Amino acid sequence: QECDKDAIRTILPDLFEWLQDSNWPISIEISDILLQFNSELVPFIRDILNSEDGLWKCSILSLLFDKLSLRDKLELVPDLQRLSTYPTLDDKDAGIDEITMEILERLI
Repeated sequence: QECDKDAIRTILPDLFEWLQDSNWPISIEISDILLQFNSELVPFIRDILNSEDGLWKCSILSLLFDKLSLRDKLELVPDLQRLSTYPTLDDKDAGIDEITMEILERLI
């Protein structure tokens, strides 16, 4: 099992690309694989939340965020606050400001 995780660890960035659209049939299976990596996901999620891709942010928040540990969720709070307060036009179109506000209300 650990050998498999080591092999998967090398392709984590590639797996995240399969979550660019939560409507892709494989996205749920990929998210299940990713969730095995717990706190290791936070830097990747942060990079996506700082990207210009509102749909990808929406997908990550819907597929992964609620399944993260409380500690990992809290680590991402500053990113969520920024998105809810200063969304880009693409973020607004994807509803990221509303999604992040709802998440923050549940967390805080």
